Amino acid sequence: MRELVDAGHEVYVQSGAGLGSAISDEMYEAQGASIPSDAAAVFGEAELIVKVKEPQPAEVEMLEPRHTLFTYLHLAADVELTRGLMRTGSTASPTRRSRTPAAAPAARPDVRGGRQDRHPGGRLRAGRSRWADGDLLGGVPGVPPPT
Repeated sequence: MRELVDAGHEVYVQSGAGLGSAISDEMYEAQGASIPSDAAAVFGEAELIVKVKEPQPAEVEMLEPRHTLFTYLHLAADVELTRGLMRTGSTASPTRRSRTPAAAPAARPDVRGGRQDRHPGGRLRAGRSRWADGDLLGGVPGVPPPT
């Protein structure tokens, strides 16, 4: 985020968006983000909308032709979402079949069913209140282990 702000971009993060990851609004603000109180304010200001999951029906209604939506989309499984996105005139970036680093682990059965199942235990041990240095238990596909 700091890189985007330093490059002259305005970054908006909806208030409370990072709470599940132990990232406070103040931490985002310290990196230069503005913190609108709700999704409508974010959609009103931003041109690029980045989400972790597919948009909910109320969010689809807020999309406009000026928006680019970047998120994981599995459109074959949700015809109404597909039709809704088409009606908005926005540009939607489905990543399911792409070879992006973020999408690749989700497509691997060993990550879904094997490696990532260790992470909740690591979180309990390390605690969720702050970031901690340590080893990535299962590694990341395509990233060599530390030497």
